[in-house]
Amino acid sequence: MSGMTGGHDGELPDSAPDPASTPGIPGAAAPASDTRAAPRTDDAGDRSASAAHTDTTAHDDTTDTPTDAHAPPAADTDTTTHDDTPTDVTAAGPLLGAAVGEPEASGERYDDGFAARSTVGVPAMTAYRSTEDRNRSVYRRANPWYRRLARGVIAACLIGGLAVGVYYGARAVQSYLGRERLPEAEPDIPEIRATTVILAASNPAIQLEGTLTFDAQSRSFEFVGTPNTANATDHLTSPDGQTVLQQGIGTTWIRLGETNELAATVKQAVQVLAGSSTADVVLTNRIRSDYVELVRQIDEGEGDDALTRYDVRLDLRAFADDYPLQWDEFRTTAIPGVAPNSPHDVSMWLDDEQVLVRFSDVETGWNWDRIDYSATPYSPLTPDPGNVEGSIEPGATTVVCAISDLGLTYTTGLGTCDNADAVGRQFAVEVGLAIAPDDPAARLAFVSVCTAIQGDDPVEYTDEAYAELAGKLDAALVCPGNPDLVTIADG
Repeated sequence: MSGMTGGHDGELPDSAPDPASTPGIPGAAAPASDTRAAPRTDDAGDRSASAAHTDTTAHDDTTDTPTDAHAPPAADTDTTTHDDTPTDVTAAGPLLGAAVGEPEASGERYDDGFAARSTVGVPAMTAYRSTEDRNRSVYRRANPWYRRLARGVIAACLIGGLAVGVYYGARAVQSYLGRERLPEAEPDIPEIRATTVILAASNPAIQLEGTLTFDAQSRSFEFVGTPNTANATDHLTSPDGQTVLQQGIGTTWIRLGETNELAATVKQAVQVLAGSSTADVVLTNRIRSDYVELVRQIDEGEGDDALTRYDVRLDLRAFADDYPLQWDEFRTTAIPGVAPNSPHDVSMWLDDEQVLVRFSDVETGWNWDRIDYSATPYSPLTPDPGNVEGSIEPGATTVVCAISDLGLTYTTGLGTCDNADAVGRQFAVEVGLAIAPDDPAARLAFVSVCTAIQGDDPVEYTDEAYAELAGKLDAALVCPGNPDLVTIADG
């Protein structure tokens, strides 16, 4: 049996019963006459649909319908006695998140984002926010704009500081690697055999001015004197590094002995230069440790002509005192005739292969410039044996040469008087006492000097060229004797 309080003449009663206070109805706000179950869906908002109708107690189908079509449906006022225990509940039980008998949730949301409860029986499709929406909301609340801005500023400062540190660190490394320092010790250089060097040596031990080409292994060489110098007429060749031949008149070549000063000087120059392929010849391990200071390092030239110049200051006095044996070797193989003085400045030029190509020692006069080098063996000029006259070897058989028209005689070690005459005339031209070898003045000059140095008493001359000629004639064994017997008059 059911009873409803209805209005009269199509009007609603002044006071409609409150469904929540009606006995037997568990706080439902939905109309009792709506017995249709909401369609079941998988959305979380529809989970309460299964509990829309939980009261399965038998009711009378008879209901009072309001006469006014626009009036809201009245609540079910069935007063039939109900059992408190439901008799029909969904087998799986109510879904989580929905209460039995609670109204459906609508799609409306409050301003704070939370879903509002619906007062009608329409299932809410957006009762719960998605994970993405919730994460965005949490992120915005936990990270306001000023906090994000502060983090960006801090990150920019850190990155900027790191960039500045990397920049200055790179500059420091570049400065360290590009700093001025001594040439590398024991560099790996290409093989050097043939070498051409221009000498301008006024060294006490080696006085040569000319172009010297030699083989660094066999020591064979050829030397041509520089014009307008003391060696202007000197042309020497050594096919084997031992035998030295000097060009005489025309195609004539004369073999020079071991005691010949010019031959010995050229041999010594070859010996020193053959061992001067790198800066280690001067900057030995001992000198590098405590006896050298780098004054400056300068890059000169461009491309294939690029050279690096090193100006160094040597403490040779301390080096000679601390290591006397190494000092003796140094003054023989590195800088011939150098004195143990301090400070001693020298300059060295190295190419991009770290080969020592130029050396200058103003104080000792040891200066040279390597203009070419290669790994190809060098073969110097080898005269025809038929053009080699005489032999100027120590102990060779001497020959007495008489100059009848002058009434003078001298002894030569060249084997024949013709050889002596040819070489003597050439020497007279070299020192400036004659214009040409066939000039009678050349013959007279060398014969008179030969007689003087092989005599017993000093002979006085007015031109210093005679003293120079005396030295040459004695050294070449044209007429070996005592050059000191030739004196120069004062004034």
